[in-house]
Amino acid sequence: MAALRSDGLTRAAQRFHDKAGGFIDRDLFVIVLDRQGHFRAFGVDPSKADKPAVLPPGVDVEAVVRQTLATADAGGGWMEFRSWHPVTRTPVDKMSFILPWEDMAVMVSANRSDGG
Repeated sequence: MAALRSDGLTRAAQRFHDKAGGFIDRDLFVIVLDRQGHFRAFGVDPSKADKPAVLPPGVDVEAVVRQTLATADAGGGWMEFRSWHPVTRTPVDKMSFILPWEDMAVMVSANRSDGG
């Protein structure tokens, strides 16, 4: 949050995407989601930035986006959902901590399993 506040989204996202930038640790990384359901930053995979959010088949992306933004709008907190494991690319259950920033949601997710 401090990086976003001091550097703004563009510069902070560059740091979030940099493997040596201090914001990626194994399967933990920063995601910034906007009101249109687009990732504005996606730490471990910068190619997803500025594109619509994606989730595994069978997961209602719009519902997860609504829940994420509602959690941010409520001041932040924990949320559970299903998504892709960033390494194995298999569907896994996740927990995210979400905070509001401007009109977006900032989140860090942890896998509830190794995705194996």
